[in-house]
Amino acid sequence: MKMLRRAAQAAVVMACCGLLVPGGLSAATPQVASPNRDVTLTSTGSLRGSVVNGEGHAVDGATVLLHQNGKEVARTVTRVDGSFEVVGLRNGVYELAAGTQVTPVRLWSAEVAPPASRDQAVLVVGGNVVRGQDMGIPFAPGGLDLITLWTLGASTGALVLTAVNQADINDIQDKLNKHISP
Repeated sequence: MKMLRRAAQAAVVMACCGLLVPGGLSAATPQVASPNRDVTLTSTGSLRGSVVNGEGHAVDGATVLLHQNGKEVARTVTRVDGSFEVVGLRNGVYELAAGTQVTPVRLWSAEVAPPASRDQAVLVVGGNVVRGQDMGIPFAPGGLDLITLWTLGASTGALVLTAVNQADINDIQDKLNKHISP
């Protein structure tokens, strides 16, 4: 009985500590590949696009690389307005790179392009690109907000306390059965 209580208390302490450890310390963050971006080629088989920085300003003179199956297919440099064009392409899946930014793209001819396909590819280089808002929460280990952390902690504690109480009820039931039975 005491051993079960100590194990339950240890489980509560470990669960609470696990919630307080930032996600980077407790486990490796998996790298999730970006979804493919659909881009429509021009009627002559050209890919058009632009390279901008984190603030949306055009990047002049950026080297843009296009790879397919790990091999470089094309290389070009952006113009003053950040635009670029790669000619002589066919439908397929490619990787478009500028600086350290690599984006998978699916290139489509105009005849078969899906409705959501874009006319141009846009690469954002340098700085951090913010894709959402943190809502001003200063402490969010592992990307969890405070309400989620509290809910997880309370749920874990309730689960452990339920197991301890069930063990106590079973012990009381066993004692009653000993006194009742002849």
